[in-house]
Amino acid sequence: MKYCDKKGITLLILMITITTLMIIFTAITLAYTNISNSTKQREFAKEIYEIQKLVDQYHFMNNKYPISKGTTPFLLDLYSVPVNSRVQFDKEPNYATFTIELREIDLYEIGAEEVNRGTKSGADSGDIYAVSESTGIVYYIKGQKIGRNKYFTLTDELLKTLDM
Repeated sequence: MKYCDKKGITLLILMITITTLMIIFTAITLAYTNISNSTKQREFAKEIYEIQKLVDQYHFMNNKYPISKGTTPFLLDLYSVPVNSRVQFDKEPNYATFTIELREIDLYEIGAEEVNRGTKSGADSGDIYAVSESTGIVYYIKGQKIGRNKYFTLTDELLKTLDM
């Protein structure tokens, strides 16, 4: 019997097939992850941009910020914010002390009832939008995790996703 007469799949062909399928699967997974992250980034950017715009308009018209009634200022401890995200708070006057004073935004006051975030869903007290009365910057206290980054406010990177 000759060696060439044997029928069946060789180990080499099986390994090449498995490797090819793994490469295709990895490429599809990476493409899906990138599309998903881009979509999340764009949705968050659009929402926080709109909230910031509404807060700015309210402040211009009323000379005050739309603060939820009955709430007291709360202090955000920057030690609880991931190190690579702390730069988002660098415009705040107390940035160096790692404590930022923020006030909860009354979303109904600015006409932003239809938002996906900032609604205090469940018992999550961090699920709110807040404004710094010192700078007028809007922050999402809980932060939005997208890929390896966590966003708390409108960054230049987020603005680029809005094509502005």
